[in-house]
Amino acid sequence: MRAVVICCNYGWIPEALLKRRPFCLLPAGRTPMAQIVLESLLSQGIRRITFAVSDEADFVQGHFGAGERWGANVDYVLLKSFAGVGETVRRLPGDRESDVLVVPGMVLTGGAGEPGVVEALAAARGRGAIAAAAVFTGQDGGDAGEMAVLSPEAAAMLPPQLTRLAPVVAAWAKDGRAEVVSAREPAMWVDDFDGYWRAHRAALACEPPFPPCPGLGVRIGLRCRIDSKAAFFPPVIIGDEVEVGRGCQVGPDAVIGDGCILDAGVEASDCLALAGTYFGPDTSMVSAVADQGLLVRHPEGTAIHVPDFFIMGPVSAMISGRQSSKILQRAIALALLCVAWPVLLVLRLYGLAVPGTWKKERFAGRARFEELSGEIGLAEVAVRLFVSDNPLWRNLPALAGVVRGEVDLIGVELIPLETAKTLIGTWAESRLFCRPGLIHPWTGKYEGYPDGMEKRVMEVYYANTPSLGADMKILWSAIKGLARFPVRRKADRTDASPS
Repeated sequence: MRAVVICCNYGWIPEALLKRRPFCLLPAGRTPMAQIVLESLLSQGIRRITFAVSDEADFVQGHFGAGERWGANVDYVLLKSFAGVGETVRRLPGDRESDVLVVPGMVLTGGAGEPGVVEALAAARGRGAIAAAAVFTGQDGGDAGEMAVLSPEAAAMLPPQLTRLAPVVAAWAKDGRAEVVSAREPAMWVDDFDGYWRAHRAALACEPPFPPCPGLGVRIGLRCRIDSKAAFFPPVIIGDEVEVGRGCQVGPDAVIGDGCILDAGVEASDCLALAGTYFGPDTSMVSAVADQGLLVRHPEGTAIHVPDFFIMGPVSAMISGRQSSKILQRAIALALLCVAWPVLLVLRLYGLAVPGTWKKERFAGRARFEELSGEIGLAEVAVRLFVSDNPLWRNLPALAGVVRGEVDLIGVELIPLETAKTLIGTWAESRLFCRPGLIHPWTGKYEGYPDGMEKRVMEVYYANTPSLGADMKILWSAIKGLARFPVRRKADRTDASPS
């Protein structure tokens, strides 16, 4: 049996909350909802799982991959928009000869309940039913979602635009071809913001359908920095690489995501701070979800953009503001210009004699946040370069831009504006908040240039850990690299020459 989990958005969720992740990856407690569904299915013996995704499909694939971390076999159906359960089942990859367990939406269940719903559905198929559905009942007595097992025959009979399976299976059950089984496991069907908030609170309180976790207390992740004067009131979950400042009061019912920074005096209770959010001194967050510069309050569900990044905003913006002064880099660039002016004069004269050897190119500069919308805007910088294989001659004219403060001597790679736009909203976004430079973080670590992924990883690390000492080490590596450049180029030409 395989399972298909339909992750397309259901109901009303503030659209602004879904700009950086799809609905199914919002965490209940600290675990993304789609992962809770996956682990529940695995606990009931299902190893082959298909996620049907439309919005931000790359985020879902990036989180689950092929399922190796969980011992599962995960694949995907990519939809431009949700076309209905029937149409989704028809698009399943691979063979369609086995039964399919369909989970329409984020149905969070207890997993290994007794007896398991999946076992009851499979038993109904064993008795000859072409399909079997289980309808969960919520704690308030209302509908809490459904699951259904379909034979290949039943899957082929589904209407394309179908959104709910239970009524169709119930209609088939009237003539004895299908069954509707009892769903005794506790469950939650998350289809709107209020339902999501209830699921998040239930995960923190270890209430059904979530497993009991006596003594949850305060859980702190890896590589955190917490001031001794900060106070925690359980239950509290702190992610990895979180900074909690002096006098902060965190909890009860607080989840602080990976990479967040809580400055001095922050009060956070009954709240969820998603990864990479900064809270300024004495900020208060109660009964709300915070996602960088966005605040969504419960129960209203209204989304508010916080325009002042010193109150609340992306950590990446605050990191760029915290960087040590670039005065030393500009002073070094000015000194180099003073020493190298005869060479620059020769290059300029050569450029007049040979047109096209000097060029002015436009690249993406350091990113900024629009105050009212919270959207990321990219500044443009114009860099003058000399056309040459030698990095010294190529970048020498750009030293004037370093002295003016348009670019840095040491920084992340100069990239075209359109390429930089594709990084917004991805894991590499933080490198946009560091001013580009002529000498890059990987200088001296490779004989040649690293590949694109290695460059991005090193740039993100450099942008998130600004250090004057690191800049000086990179500069020294660049000087040694320039000394070796003629030798390497001669060796490359010798290797390339025919034997």
